[in-house]
Amino acid sequence: MKKLILIAFVALMTSCIPTNLTPIAPTSTTIDLNRYLGKWYQIAALPQFFSFNAKCVTAEYSLNPDGSIKVVNKQIGPDGQPAEITGKATVEPNSGNAKLRVGFFGIQPAESNYWIVEIADDYSYAVVSNESKTTWWILSRTPTMDEAKVQEIIDRWAAFGINMSLLQRTVHDCEQ
Repeated sequence: MKKLILIAFVALMTSCIPTNLTPIAPTSTTIDLNRYLGKWYQIAALPQFFSFNAKCVTAEYSLNPDGSIKVVNKQIGPDGQPAEITGKATVEPNSGNAKLRVGFFGIQPAESNYWIVEIADDYSYAVVSNESKTTWWILSRTPTMDEAKVQEIIDRWAAFGINMSLLQRTVHDCEQ
């Protein structure tokens, strides 16, 4: 019950964060889900209640038998304790696989909340956000990325109205 109250509270509070009201546009590229599946490392992100000040944050995607996507997020919390949560994602129809509805605790959102807005040609990194720009991540297939490339991505998306003043870089100093 405490988790549900916390989730409701955080949802209410994040809706109060001022953002540029111009919706973000998803990538025009069709995402090849088979190439997208696998392990991703969080390189940088706007802080979310579930990963605030966490390190070694990863997400792993695999196909479920029903065609949905299994989502396993792992991290080491600020208290040094490992945490893991498993969820489910479904593709938004007619989105070219770029918009997903990701839910946890058995709750599937009514609208897509995970937009793949940029993907490297070789699927080595991805940028994910949502329509309201309250979430934003750089994900990589490796625990580190070229710093110049990371800064280029940050600068590009800041120009699209992402509030980079809150951005947190993710430390990956754990056994993988």
